[in-house]
Amino acid sequence: MSQLSAFAGVNPLEVTATELQSLLADKSIDSSDLVNLYLQQIEKHNIKGLGLRAFIATAPRRLLLEAANKLDDERASGADSIVTHPSLGLPTTCGSFALADAKAKANAPIVEKVHEPSLVSTVQLIQAKAIESWDDHSWKGKLIRWKGFPVTTGWSAVGGQTQSLYVKGGMVKGDKILGHSTPGGSSSGSAVGIAAGFAPLSLATETDGSIVQPANRAALYGLKATAGLLSTEGTSPWSPLTDSIGGMAKSSDDLAALFDTLAGGSNFSSSLGRSWEGLRVGFVDFLKWEFSPMVYNLLDGDDALEQLWNHDFAKAVDQFLMNYDQSEVRSVADVVKFNNEHADKELPLEYPVQQLLTGSLGPTISSEKYAQGVQLIRTAAKTKGIDKTLDDFNLDVILGPMDGRIPTIAAAAGHPVATVPLGYADFNGRAFGMCIIAAAGSEAKIFQAMSAWEATFPKRKAPPLLVEDAGERSGQEHCEMSNTA
Repeated sequence: MSQLSAFAGVNPLEVTATELQSLLADKSIDSSDLVNLYLQQIEKHNIKGLGLRAFIATAPRRLLLEAANKLDDERASGADSIVTHPSLGLPTTCGSFALADAKAKANAPIVEKVHEPSLVSTVQLIQAKAIESWDDHSWKGKLIRWKGFPVTTGWSAVGGQTQSLYVKGGMVKGDKILGHSTPGGSSSGSAVGIAAGFAPLSLATETDGSIVQPANRAALYGLKATAGLLSTEGTSPWSPLTDSIGGMAKSSDDLAALFDTLAGGSNFSSSLGRSWEGLRVGFVDFLKWEFSPMVYNLLDGDDALEQLWNHDFAKAVDQFLMNYDQSEVRSVADVVKFNNEHADKELPLEYPVQQLLTGSLGPTISSEKYAQGVQLIRTAAKTKGIDKTLDDFNLDVILGPMDGRIPTIAAAAGHPVATVPLGYADFNGRAFGMCIIAAAGSEAKIFQAMSAWEATFPKRKAPPLLVEDAGERSGQEHCEMSNTA
């Protein structure tokens, strides 16, 4: 039976978490079916098949089926940058061999949230660790990397190169960090995994563009929460100024359900009105926003936001590494040393650099200069940027192109930022979307806009490469059945 007709007609490329919840509720499928469905899809195309390399690891089938059976019993009675306890059967490598054998002390608080009985814990059973790594991260407007130039998006030493599902032929060698063939951003494995039908939705982390850029390239709905809204404890960090939690899904309903779980007591799903009525929307002139001066505020001649990130990074990572009971590395200095000693794996010929890691070990800026830098970026991006625009034009949300610097402006302001699917490039098929920003704490307004957008524009397309593959497999199976008959 083909992947499109198995499991009560569930198509992993298109089905949403909300639809799965309905199927589970009426007993058309059970949680074990979902485990087998998604593991089957991962087996077909993660390393084999299209070789997407979206996931670094999945929990053992035995543990997944045990969890599935427990969820079914409860129902009957009424990446890889977030640390998980060894009992879940998942490593937390951050894409580096330096953490390949590390054992976390406990689950990150955000992991505990999604293990509560809910829509999310019901459908996100695969618990896969997507490729989200220290090797790959979209870092501000100058597009530099955690390790250094020219490491591209979606690459990690452990997982290899994640491939876009919408670009035939895969990533073009030597393409720019956000070039048209790249999967875009350090949560690219999570995005590709959802689009490929490996899981229905995903948690992710973002400093600047790590959620929304790869979601944009995978025709998904993605949202980074207001900095500070959700706990980032136990997640691979950069800076508390801009780090936040978020998620990706194939619909605004799924994403709202995920956020209802993450932000306990919230009801973002109630904002999904499928209408623009009552919502005041502004559209930016992308030519003026693409390289706005507010992105490049100078502090003593250098980019202020980069200086703040560089100041925070080593301390934040050293603190993060305290989440492990067992680890070969305990600091950025240890990671640099490990990379040098294992250069054949961590510093391959195509990416033999780690100048950003070594640079973070240098002298930090003074507390006075740090405070000055924080005031500079917040004033430019928040007070005189997003907030002023919202107030001056009496707006609830601002929309603009994802292929610009809007996510960086939102990061500098500490504001939420989202993406919604729009179309597909004529020249290579890559997906592209629109960006949505709002005031701090205004996720409900963003969900209202996402829902209205989804009701207004055509439904997102499943990845053509996998649709074609599924069709070919189905045709082959049909022929085999006919021959047998």
